[in-house]
Amino acid sequence: MKVFGTNNLRKYYVYVEESSETSKKSVDISSLKEKYNIRLSRLYKEQTSAPQTVHFSEELESTIPETVDELKTENQKLKKEIAELKRQNSQMEIDFEEKLEKSQENINQMKDEIDFLANINQQFGAENDQLIKNLDRFRKYRIPESISVRSSPGDSGTESEIIPSKRPKGRKLKSKKIAKTNKGKRVFGNDSEEDTESDDEKNEKDARNEMKTIIKTINSELVLTTTKHLLVRIIAKFVAN
Repeated sequence: MKVFGTNNLRKYYVYVEESSETSKKSVDISSLKEKYNIRLSRLYKEQTSAPQTVHFSEELESTIPETVDELKTENQKLKKEIAELKRQNSQMEIDFEEKLEKSQENINQMKDEIDFLANINQQFGAENDQLIKNLDRFRKYRIPESISVRSSPGDSGTESEIIPSKRPKGRKLKSKKIAKTNKGKRVFGNDSEEDTESDDEKNEKDARNEMKTIIKTINSELVLTTTKHLLVRIIAKFVAN
């Protein structure tokens, strides 16, 4: 076993104490005790067991206040940035809610418009069906011979254009002749051709009356399809003549 002298032991203690202060306990005392089988002085034990006080150099101590002030300033800046970010976040949430509400209003308005247009379309369909029924009823009547029927080229044959023919210029109704008798009295006599209305003229008159009735039942605002325009044009020509 290695034994240290008194002087050497004191030097070792001083070295350990100085090294502990400078190197901050860079030496492991417990390993030294096991390795060299030494004992530590009571003074050293008291020093090591006492709470260690950290001592800063004068240069470091002079920079501490400046560092603290800088940290405080930086902390204030960060707080302001956080507050600004919170404000922007709140504003974005408000803007998003407003846009969402406006979009919902637009969607509801579009739904109402679609329902309205669907209702109008349904009414158009109902009135179109009624118009087809009126056309079917009109076709049941006999068309006079004085009216020619011409189909439009390209049509399927279901729609025809009715063209009323003009009365021949040479054809005139024979008027009643007034004959005088021997006594001076006037006697009205009929010509060889009767001036009464023929069957064709009666049918033509009935057809005109029926078409006038159909015109009254047609709503002018709903005459949008080609069939409706064609019907109005045909009836207008026929009534005008």
